[in-house]
Amino acid sequence: MKITRFKFSRKIFLLLILAIFLLFIFLRFGKELVFFENSLQKNSSIKISKGQELSGKFESTRANLTQVEILLGGGKKLNPKAVKAKLADENCSKIIREGSVNPSYLKRKDIYEFRFSKIADSKDKKYCLILGYEPQKLDAKNLQAYTSGDQPTMRAVYTNNNTWQNINELNQRVSQYKPFFLKHYFLWTIFLSFIFFSIFLIIVLILI
Repeated sequence: MKITRFKFSRKIFLLLILAIFLLFIFLRFGKELVFFENSLQKNSSIKISKGQELSGKFESTRANLTQVEILLGGGKKLNPKAVKAKLADENCSKIIREGSVNPSYLKRKDIYEFRFSKIADSKDKKYCLILGYEPQKLDAKNLQAYTSGDQPTMRAVYTNNNTWQNINELNQRVSQYKPFFLKHYFLWTIFLSFIFFSIFLIIVLILI
């Protein structure tokens, strides 16, 4: 009887670990799922020295502005923490958000993210992005920033109110390029069925 209880408890423990693991994946996926409207193009570039700033303005087309993506040179030699970013009002005077940049989540070349807590009422509002550079001893002396015209090459990035809305928008965007049997409810059915049967199979293997 003790051996049976031990085996049962071990199976419950493994199922609990599985549930926590799947929940973590789902929450992380929902957190990282963001949307943008345009691509980033490399045009000219400019060097920013310590103490200098480069600013540019853009208009937010959606609510829930959550980050700005920027094109920066330097590759692996660039220390993102030395790049200081500020989001201000359209006059570049009132600072709304500030921090440093990070490499893109998918490690896309030269794309860096200035992330901040989302701005719910950002639709149809104009903002100013201000970039500065504060290098340490081992960092490059100057920061290379790609520009479009006289301002940094950048794009606004948005999210939705919750994870389900993010997944639904992802479904809609993917459906634009798929045949009818991989669109809308068909795609949802395939996705949920895959998740369900994968979990079911793992549970069966644990309980056997």
